[in-house]
Amino acid sequence: MKKNLINSYVMKYSNISAVFPAYNEEKNLEKLVTSADDALKKYFIIYEIIIVDDGSQDDSKNVLKNLQKKFSCLKIIKNERNLGYGSALKKGLCAAQNELIFFSDADNQFDICEIKKFIEEINNYDVVIGYRLKRNDSFVRKLYAQLFKGVVYFFFGLKYKDINCAFKIFRKEIIQKTNLYSYMSDGATINTEMLIRLKKISASVKEIPVEHFSRKYGKQTGGNFLVIFKALRDLIKLSINIHSLNDSIEKNK
Repeated sequence: MKKNLINSYVMKYSNISAVFPAYNEEKNLEKLVTSADDALKKYFIIYEIIIVDDGSQDDSKNVLKNLQKKFSCLKIIKNERNLGYGSALKKGLCAAQNELIFFSDADNQFDICEIKKFIEEINNYDVVIGYRLKRNDSFVRKLYAQLFKGVVYFFFGLKYKDINCAFKIFRKEIIQKTNLYSYMSDGATINTEMLIRLKKISASVKEIPVEHFSRKYGKQTGGNFLVIFKALRDLIKLSINIHSLNDSIEKNK
């Protein structure tokens, strides 16, 4: 076994799936896959990197094909059209084969090496989620995040520091208990629904701070008014459908 594996945790779980939804991230993909591979091989014997190309219209398809020749751990899921962040994330999570599942964004705004802190904690919790120490986003995105956080607390009572922070790790068995296949959210509210479902099954959750960097390449869509409107609309729909959500979780127990 590798000398630098984290003792008690990786002795029990030696494999992980890392999922990255991606939309028009051609200039970010090489760094993403390289850094993910470098980080994961330090701590795991078996790992896979899953990129879900959500109907990208740039050259992502060819970039990923070339990367797959270099990285045997890379798996590619291709949506022929853009189905939304939540839909892409669900596809990746459902395709994950290993005992641990990690997910993040494909824009390189996080340092995958910070996963070390999360591995050290996951032995004591069902889920470990990140929160951004200093969010390097536009004023509009920061404002939207605060509004979203307030609405989520109002409707669902969730008190997490950073619900939509895309740096989370789960034991696969825990995420399966939330009945992943029945998730209603296809867009930006998937993190909210995920945390609601985890709360319903009394999963233990640990929050850890992570660094957040400015986007170097590509275009952000989270601050787009249409995306914000859809997210708020989906939150309302989620609150209306909370009883059917509870039923789907109960059936999966």
